[in-house]
Amino acid sequence: MGKGFFRKELTQTGSPFKLKPGQYILRLLTAWFFGAFAAVLVGDYNAFLSPLLGKSSLFALLVIGFVVFVGTCFLKRDKLVFLLLILGTESFCLSITLKIVNTTISVPLSVGLCLVLCAVVAYSDLKDLDLKIKNRTLYIAVAVMLVLMTAYIGAACIVKYNNYNVYGYDHGIFAQMFHNMKETGQMVTTYERNELMSHFKVHFSPIFYLLLPLYMIFPSSQALLIINGFIIISGIVPLMFLCKRFKLSNIATLLFCICYAIYPTFIGNGLWGLHENAFLAPLILWLFYFSEKDCTLGAVIFAVLLLCVKEDAAMYLAIIALYYIVSGKSLARNFILLALSLLCFGAVTMLMQKYGLGIMSASRFGNYIGEDGSLFTMIRSVIENPSFTLAQVFTTDKLLFLLQMFMPLCFLPFLGKKPARLILFIPMLLINLMTRYSYGYDIYFQYTLGSAAILFYLSVAAYSEMGEKRKKTLICATLCSTVMACSTYLSPGYLGRTDDVKQRNEEIKQALSVIPDDASVAATDSPAGNLTERDELYYINSANKIYSDVPKDVEYYAIRRGHGWERMEEVIEKLRDTDGLTEIVTTENIVIFKNENAGAGK
Repeated sequence: MGKGFFRKELTQTGSPFKLKPGQYILRLLTAWFFGAFAAVLVGDYNAFLSPLLGKSSLFALLVIGFVVFVGTCFLKRDKLVFLLLILGTESFCLSITLKIVNTTISVPLSVGLCLVLCAVVAYSDLKDLDLKIKNRTLYIAVAVMLVLMTAYIGAACIVKYNNYNVYGYDHGIFAQMFHNMKETGQMVTTYERNELMSHFKVHFSPIFYLLLPLYMIFPSSQALLIINGFIIISGIVPLMFLCKRFKLSNIATLLFCICYAIYPTFIGNGLWGLHENAFLAPLILWLFYFSEKDCTLGAVIFAVLLLCVKEDAAMYLAIIALYYIVSGKSLARNFILLALSLLCFGAVTMLMQKYGLGIMSASRFGNYIGEDGSLFTMIRSVIENPSFTLAQVFTTDKLLFLLQMFMPLCFLPFLGKKPARLILFIPMLLINLMTRYSYGYDIYFQYTLGSAAILFYLSVAAYSEMGEKRKKTLICATLCSTVMACSTYLSPGYLGRTDDVKQRNEEIKQALSVIPDDASVAATDSPAGNLTERDELYYINSANKIYSDVPKDVEYYAIRRGHGWERMEEVIEKLRDTDGLTEIVTTENIVIFKNENAGAGK
């Protein structure tokens, strides 16, 4: 902590009767936030539905508020009171978000709470705040954050897995694929399209082979969940070096790393399950770092790794290379990287059209190109009719998505001074906003990871160019990040289970125990995520899937039912009417059928 930290003013006290009216207002506001924080802690979720507090909450509000007001009145100088005001406001906001986590009001209310925090920080006098930490402290803090967030995501994923809430799509696909990679070395899976098929037919993702040695040591679906979380959060390391490259102070670097570690889209994707897009965030940030450092070898290595993530990762490389070309930096290298990205995308697209299932442009951008169009049709649509594009981009759901992406960063990406950086918004516009695919603009799905990494680069670059007010902006970003994170997936509730859930889990576990480990199974999204360590696993998501996709010789069917799975009752009835199937287990939450015509286990 720096020697100038509020310059001795924190220790000065005086009579509470010699303060000015404005100072009393400051202390009343501080007391009110602390009192409101205490009232929320004492109350429950139903308190949000009532205009007045209950007796216990009202008592907490008055008592804590009175104590804080009297105590702060003995502080003659206002510097410490401003810090207490920010602390009280943040505590109040966090206490609310933890009560409403993932409810229908969580995101809009959290955005409102962030605006309150920004107003309080803007009101506060922080010009003499001068915190300093050493490099060693920074490195230790970043390492601790990496370990803690990996541990949190891993623990929460294991709880989800044991709750049968880790689904076949997408984690089950990759978990079964790694099971087959361990046995044959090939990226094949039956679950993705209900036939034995290489994942390369759907996506070009050789990057997965980097994880195979780890899977050989820890061959389980749970290990893949933990590894996925580590990959996403590991982007905190290149972010730290990027901040140092932009000559940010150690405390500013630490705050940016905190924002990254608890950024909602990173936590949400960590809890969803393994996906190749998990590599996007760290690889893009490493690419930015080596590009800023002007290290050709590092930039080329991470550019190649980025191309190995997925066919559309070439778009990120092309945009980043174009940005540096327009900026006039390392032109030869970036022209080569731009050409490499375009050649790679063209080659992979052509190969997937010939030997695979195409690049799925119709499912993602059918609103522009129709079912039979191409990406060139989309480009023409954007140029000819920009009003249509704007109507697709600025919908209610997408505006909410934008708030969730930018509010935790206090809109720093928009505050840069270099026009060339506008180019870096193209991936978000293309992947997340122009699409009709609802998962594309949902922060809990993998399509946001590349855009999120770019936003952090833009935030760091913009912060490095700001003047004296940048201190408050970064403080706001850190406080807003905690609020937005706690309103989504950073909550102790994800680490525990109620008695009802434990009973349901045991019921499903007992039901699945009748299925031999080597048997072929067709299953709904759950429990498919828990049945991946077998050669044949097939997907059922509707009654039509039973006959159109699933092989006739599947030995067992596992169908979830009950709350949230009501749509599967039609599937169960169709299976009951199918000759040769015997209903061997029936519970409130799952039904197991055995195919007598399939013969014994393999």
